[in-house]
Amino acid sequence: LSVSRTGQIEVNRQTVQLDEVAGAVKRLLPPDGNVVVAADAGAPNGRVVEAMLQARQGGAGHFLIAVRRDQP
Repeated sequence: LSVSRTGQIEVNRQTVQLDEVAGAVKRLLPPDGNVVVAADAGAPNGRVVEAMLQARQGGAGHFLIAVRRDQP
């Protein structure tokens, strides 16, 4: 699950609308599966939370937050 700086949502690298997230997650995950969340640092926080709530409705059991370390 990724959310871009502009608020665009992708599930498995496919662009989806917010109301499509639950269905997309349900098709891809086993019940209580893990969802990796990769949000751009500039992504609207509310949009990220909304996408995660929709993923939860689609059966996501746990969320793993992807982080990128800054290069020295």
